[in-house]
Amino acid sequence: MLPYCKVARNGEQYHNKNVRVRATLFLGSDSAFIYEDCDPVEALASLVDVSGANEIDTDGEANQLLVPAQHSLKKVDAIVEGTFNAEFSRGCYGPKFHIAATKVELLSPVSDATSPWFNEEGLRLKH
Repeated sequence: MLPYCKVARNGEQYHNKNVRVRATLFLGSDSAFIYEDCDPVEALASLVDVSGANEIDTDGEANQLLVPAQHSLKKVDAIVEGTFNAEFSRGCYGPKFHIAATKVELLSPVSDATSPWFNEEGLRLKH
């Protein structure tokens, strides 16, 4: 298992490789993403596709959080296993990387979160 920041700061080294990372997983109404403060300027976030995960060790919590009826952002410490894509970026307003998850293990209770992308005034913090 690797810290997510090690993989994110060395993305090309891990491109198209299976990784197992420990990170903060943010869960929204229709998506999941990893965000850790790995770089002072750039947001090295990963979109996490859990649709292909054949094993989600969550006691059912993640499945409840990813339904469209949920509108609040949640976060949880997790271990995510899957294929890392370092060439995913669609520009500065979306996650730079992608992980096609095969397994997700929650390590902490799920809690409410605020967006790591914006400050209280709604200004983007990192690109």
